[in-house]
Formats: sequence, structure tokens, C-alpha cells
Amino acid sequence: MNLPEYSKVSTAFRQAQALSEPAESHGTLCGLLAAAPEADWQEQWLRLSLNSEGQGAVSLPASVRPVLDALYDATQAEMVDLQMRFEPLLPDDDHGIAERARCLGLWCQGFLFGFSTARPGSHEGLPPQVREVLDDLGRLAQVEPPQGEGSDEDEAALLEIVEYIRVAAQLVHDELKLKQGQPPTDTRH
Repeated sequence: MNLPEYSKVSTAFRQAQALSEPAESHGTLCGLLAAAPEADWQEQWLRLSLNSEGQGAVSLPASVRPVLDALYDATQAEMVDLQMRFEPLLPDDDHGIAERARCLGLWCQGFLFGFSTARPGSHEGLPPQVREVLDDLGRLAQVEPPQGEGSDEDEAALLEIVEYIRVAAQLVHDELKLKQGQPPTDTRH
């Protein structure tokens, strides 16, 4: 199962009048799923992303719900995939490097928010690798995007960071799942 395209999710967020951006919202979802992999986060994630109050199912326009459901389902499947197919939802290469870097920072902020929502309080007691990833994501969330079109070095650095967060998100998920005594999901081959 593949993530919906960033542009499709962006359109759905505009139609739903979401306060967060797609990259930030996806980071939040990934943080929730990584911090507490056993929980069903779908409606809470939608409430957080859309600033919706109440309990139960979030009310969405008919054209929006299938896109966000597909994003949730694909993300959940990718997080447990042992073949490491997880990808953060970020704008594609048609967007300038400054926009992609800005969205990467938002994704990292969202991940930290989702993680702290699912696991409030101190990070004491977390495996050292998980604490290191959270610290790294905190630093990445504060990085200033390059000005202008960026250089080849900027592009290479951005690709390296995307690869790092791709692996880091799955590492956090797997470490915490193992800590809870749950084996990795059998969907990995």
C-alpha cells in the first residue's frame, strides 16, 4: 500500500480546513504510531490535525475522508513493514528545496508532537537509541531552509536527512514495540 500523493493530501487538508500542513500532520501520525504502536490513533490523529473537538468519528467532507483514511492505513502498514518501505509524506522534487526543507522541519515537529501526545512526560526509561532519535528530530525541526534554489550539496544533504528520518521513525517504532514484548510484525520478509 502506497501513501497518497502529497498534492492529493494537501488538497484534502484545504477542503477540510485543516490548521496543520500535510507534512506536519503525517509526522504527528508517525509519532503517535511509533510511541504507542498497539493503539488505534486514527480519530485522535484526525482531531489533532483538523483541530476538531469531541469524541467519536471526525466529520469530514465526503471527498476528504477516503484520502485521509488511505494516508492512515498506508502509514500504519509502512511503519510495521520489515522491508523498510516507510516514507515520510513530503512534497516531491517539483517543489523547490526551500519548501521541501521547510516541510521536513514540520514533519519532524509533528513527529515529536505525536510522540509526546502518545507518551507524555519524561523520556527517561526510553531506550538510548530512541532518545537519540528524538533529540536529532528536535534539532532537525529547527533547521533553517536554504535560500533560493539551493545547491547540489543542499539537495544531497536533504536526501540524506530524509533517509535518516525514514529509518529513524521505524527504529523508534520497532524499539518501543520490542520493549513492550511484542515481536516485530510478520509483514516483513
